[in-house]
Amino acid sequence: NLQILKATFLLSRGDVKWRKYSFLFVLQESWSRVLEKSAFSQREQILNKKESRLSEILRTCRSAYKENEAPYFHSRCIHSKSISWESCCCLPPRKSSCFGLRWFTPVSEVPLCGHATLASAAVLFHKIKNVNSTLTFVTLSGELKARRAEDGIILDLPLYPAQPQDFPEVEDLIKTAIGDTLVQDVRYSPDTQKLLVRLSDIYDRSFLENLRVNTQNLLQVDNTGKVKGLILTLKGEPGGQIPAFDFYSRYFAPWVGVAEDPVTGSAHTVLSSYWSQHLGKKDMHAFQCSSRGGELKISLRPDGRVDIKGGAALVLEGTLTA
Repeated sequence: NLQILKATFLLSRGDVKWRKYSFLFVLQESWSRVLEKSAFSQREQILNKKESRLSEILRTCRSAYKENEAPYFHSRCIHSKSISWESCCCLPPRKSSCFGLRWFTPVSEVPLCGHATLASAAVLFHKIKNVNSTLTFVTLSGELKARRAEDGIILDLPLYPAQPQDFPEVEDLIKTAIGDTLVQDVRYSPDTQKLLVRLSDIYDRSFLENLRVNTQNLLQVDNTGKVKGLILTLKGEPGGQIPAFDFYSRYFAPWVGVAEDPVTGSAHTVLSSYWSQHLGKKDMHAFQCSSRGGELKISLRPDGRVDIKGGAALVLEGTLTA
């Protein structure tokens, strides 16, 4: 049940000899909690698969270094019902402020992944002790910047508008995903190939959290290549016993090998544009309602981009030796 989805590591150009490969895990859940959820045999199976995957990452590191392609971040995610984590293997210079960054799912390279960008910046800032206040990553989505903040890291990302989408063209896809759930608006982002589906305002956060989304048949319903991701979103609610959020969302991308992503920076490059127009706000507080959801603080910039702030915790570290 373990699917490889995201890991991040950095190769450093220079006189570094490949005798040691440091890696750092950014876990979404504590390791002890993961082990508590699995039977002993399942634990051993998970660990064996992790060891095999890390060996593969190590071979890729060596290959890229020999081909003199460094410095690059390569990203993959690991998700299952009991574990979701990101790993980073880093040997960067502390004074460098610009790095190459790439992201991969199990089936393809993707143009943007906010989660892995945040993890990469966290490792550079907090583990490698990079001295710069701002880091620049050269990516398929252009230059992305990560800035230090008192309570997290701020990512400077592109802002992508979503255009009105004729419902009949995507009706089969939406019906397959969410059945007879009432839909209030449908938009499409040609820049990201994401379909944004706004659910009716009659629903609340708990409805979105508990909604069962059928992702298994989406590839058969839409195999044209037009849609690479499905965003479900809902208007927020006033504060009360729970914190107030401007909007909620969930994100699904089986077209690129990700059934559901827990918290998705790339989806919020589209959501930020949409909800800013509908709410008349530049600063927003969002929540992604996956089973391990997360909060995002959003601020639209005067230059047509968006700042998204989130936090990261470095909880497990180890060393691979050649």
